[in-house]
Amino acid sequence: MLASGNHQFVYSSANDCTVRKWDVLSGVCDNIFKFADPISVLRIKEDWNFMFTANWDKMVRVIDLDKSQVVKSFVASKETIKEMIVTDDTIVVAGCEPIIRAYDFTSGKSKQFMGHRGWVYCLLLHKNYLFSGGDDNMIRVWNIETSEQLETLSAHRNGVTSLVMCYNMLVTASFDHYVVTWDFEAMEKRIEEKNFMRQEDILSRKIEVYYRALDEKNQRKNQKKSYGK
Repeated sequence: MLASGNHQFVYSSANDCTVRKWDVLSGVCDNIFKFADPISVLRIKEDWNFMFTANWDKMVRVIDLDKSQVVKSFVASKETIKEMIVTDDTIVVAGCEPIIRAYDFTSGKSKQFMGHRGWVYCLLLHKNYLFSGGDDNMIRVWNIETSEQLETLSAHRNGVTSLVMCYNMLVTASFDHYVVTWDFEAMEKRIEEKNFMRQEDILSRKIEVYYRALDEKNQRKNQKKSYGK
């Protein structure tokens, strides 16, 4: 269930294959959107006046709320979608498979985030980081632009079901009945340090390759001089 930004309407979805728009003050159903399959995830982007649904048929549909029409639909996953994030340029979906998928609105291109070893239950986008929690008891941190896995967080003994960012703390919940907090600033610092060390390592390897090639070149020159004598 989702509330509109002005709290005038509430949108609900159910296994009866409908999304219903309710007037909060009157309690009257203002509109009914019908689908062929039940809805697993519902999102509203009010600045576009669009509704996004993920259905059991593995499709994502974009509905123009003014026209009550589907303006775009596509197969977004190989299995049922359980979680979806909608930004100004990207749709990210996850669910009953280990792969997280992101779709670019403008280009239509997609990318995959691969690392989980089971279903992915929850997603969270913060800054340039995508957080995911899954059936493998792990929280994974990704670069949303490159789909590179940056960090793994392990504390839960069962599947991770919820992710929330609160006052620079990542808060996670699990089937193990525990709630765990993580210091986001410390996490971000670790990621930056690892990235710096990786860049330093790449640079040192490039320098090593350069001097090795230069040494081989000098050896060949010396060999030619020896043959010429």
